[in-house]
Amino acid sequence: MNSALLSSNSRVMADQYDISPFLQKMNPIRNRDYADCSTLVSTSHEYTPVLRGGSFALEGLYRTNQIAGASLQDIFATLPDTQIIVTGYPDTRAVGKPALLMYADVLKYNLDNVVADLVKVMIDLSSQKWHVEHGVSLHDLTAETGTGNGTSVDNGAATTNGGVSVFHCTAIAGAVPSVVVKIQHSTNNSTWVDLLSHTAATAATKGRVEVAAGTTINQYLREVHTFGGTTSSITFNSAFARR
Repeated sequence: MNSALLSSNSRVMADQYDISPFLQKMNPIRNRDYADCSTLVSTSHEYTPVLRGGSFALEGLYRTNQIAGASLQDIFATLPDTQIIVTGYPDTRAVGKPALLMYADVLKYNLDNVVADLVKVMIDLSSQKWHVEHGVSLHDLTAETGTGNGTSVDNGAATTNGGVSVFHCTAIAGAVPSVVVKIQHSTNNSTWVDLLSHTAATAATKGRVEVAAGTTINQYLREVHTFGGTTSSITFNSAFARR
């Protein structure tokens, strides 16, 4: 059976926006520098691994009628001075699917105007910290209408070097809305304890929380959302990467 993936299943989140309907290409790159440690007695070059890095190259449409709200122009053209939270999904955002997390600087925003073609956009993003991290989706970009727990994800074993959680809220409704998204972990998929908590969402927003290096993260993870205020619904996506 052919297990190849269709690019039409790929999705990309940037801060509080789902930019997938604009994009035609997502190219995440994870790289590592190597330093030349050759000496006078070496008979060939010798290298040692040093710093890691990462980048995202995105290509898409300047305008599209498939999405309301912010366009790529609105989000990236100012070349923001602060980092943005980017999460790429090669194979949908369903719970348990691979997620590519990056805390990114926007390096380049470029328009490509060609006669008899659509106006295209090219965006280069570079990791400000931690390169491109490989994790899993813990909540698809879907709406929730009340407090609840997400489906658990089995890592197969605990890990002991911390991690990072990201949260993209594209919409929230209610007279005075407030929703807290937490990540919980478990040793047995039955008894759960809080691992981290994001700042309460009261509007479309985003979040990123690091778990300190050396912290043990148990085998199972899940997302938990707790409604407060007069919230009627929230649409969000979350992912977690172990280190």
